[in-house]
Amino acid sequence: MKKAVESGMPKQQIEASAARRQAMIDQGQEVIVGINKYKAKNAKPVDVREIENTGYVKQKFKRLNKPGKIVISKKLIPTECTY
Repeated sequence: MKKAVESGMPKQQIEASAARRQAMIDQGQEVIVGINKYKAKNAKPVDVREIENTGYVKQKFKRLNKPGKIVISKKLIPTECTY
């Protein structure tokens, strides 16, 4: 998998899949209620809330870039599978 990621293959497959799906949506072959079918005739535009988080992001990067140890847990967590 490492070689595949380094070659960019998974990214290319994701992009190709997204392009195929978008084409199906645009052609009406895949229905998304409210987007390409059953649209509200007198719907009001939705206000989009924008959050200013550049300060938080800078602080987070600063904290993550500090030298130190990285601990990776290999603890197994029991789960139940019914199939």
